[in-house]
Amino acid sequence: MFGCVVAGKPLITDVTTVSDTQCLFTLPYPPGEVKHLVMFLTSPLPNPGGVELGAAIYLGYSALGSAETHWMYLGHVQNNKPSAIFKIVLPSSESNSSTASNASAAQFGTQQQSIATANMQVGVSIEPQNEINQRSADVNSSVSTLDSFSQFCRATLENLQNYVMSFAVTQAQMTPNPNESFIPMSSFVKWVTNFERKLQQNPNFWKK
Repeated sequence: MFGCVVAGKPLITDVTTVSDTQCLFTLPYPPGEVKHLVMFLTSPLPNPGGVELGAAIYLGYSALGSAETHWMYLGHVQNNKPSAIFKIVLPSSESNSSTASNASAAQFGTQQQSIATANMQVGVSIEPQNEINQRSADVNSSVSTLDSFSQFCRATLENLQNYVMSFAVTQAQMTPNPNESFIPMSSFVKWVTNFERKLQQNPNFWKK
């Protein structure tokens, strides 16, 4: 039901089911390599009894020298917003206690990881959309505010990304078609990441 991509990396398919409404992805990369994270739906979320559901996305990480997993809320995906890209900036060790989302930690349980081998995790929790809408993303997952032109460019990127990723399928789901060309999603995500980086460094880079 969900897909997970770290910018510049292959699609992550290894997912652990926590409950009927929760699952975990383990990111098999050092934290320093995780700059942007893309989450998307591979099939529509159900609407039991007419209740609109969404998928809240959390990032789990271990502070330096600690085996305890901290969680922070990144954002969400839903049927009319089937994908999202998050810029990941881990908080400093001094601010871990204030940035960890206690509610999400309770959802996914208190986890202990080996300090030497700890990887970041992505927790997905299916919840009523009206409850998700009341939640605020952690400041460390937000993209810096740019001028109006940069905001327009980013909105365009997000619109294109949402449109393209609404057609995402796994390799096993693909139907061979000799008349179609396919682009790896990781290549598209890498392009989005590079464009955003250039835009943040110099909003007028496209004029060169």
